[in-house]
Amino acid sequence: MLQNISKYLTGFILTMVMLNACASTELTESWVDERYQGKPVSDILVIGVTDEKTIRRAFESKFVRRFKALGVDAVSSADAISTNELMKLDKAVILQAAHKYNSDSVLITRLMGVDEKTVYHRPAHYGGFYGYYGHYHGYMHSSAYQTSQTFYRLETVLYDVKTEKPIWSILSRTWDRDSARQIIDEVIDVAIKDMRKKKVIP
Repeated sequence: MLQNISKYLTGFILTMVMLNACASTELTESWVDERYQGKPVSDILVIGVTDEKTIRRAFESKFVRRFKALGVDAVSSADAISTNELMKLDKAVILQAAHKYNSDSVLITRLMGVDEKTVYHRPAHYGGFYGYYGHYHGYMHSSAYQTSQTFYRLETVLYDVKTEKPIWSILSRTWDRDSARQIIDEVIDVAIKDMRKKKVIP
């Protein structure tokens, strides 16, 4: 029995380590209005700020599904507001949609910026100084010596509809993902986790 439990725990720990190793989105800042902490919102209008129609719909739809899975009603702006996808949404239109769907809060996510960073890989040491020199003389000029990483910085803010003031917000950073959908999934995971931690959703 103890042996089986030990095997299970070992497998669980290894799985968690692998998942954490694959994660490429980190929470860089988090804030919550203490007056709202512990008073979960019940219905959220989700807005993604982007000119890319497909990305906006994918982001909003995924967020809505995650909220509903937690028992929080939610609707995407793409479904709630009938307008040109590339047009800026007026304040009155957003509030009208929030009232129509009984949303008590509005969640907005925007891309703050994209950064490129060159990463230099520190080589291992090979014996004495000349062994080191000889091994890396040519290597330092190769593409393997340095790589470029792309960082996506996003801000996600939850607003109270009645007061129009922020309830909760985070800044997140994602790097080296292969697709926009991977970025969406990871950013939403980080946001949901922090919202639950701060008790703004159940």
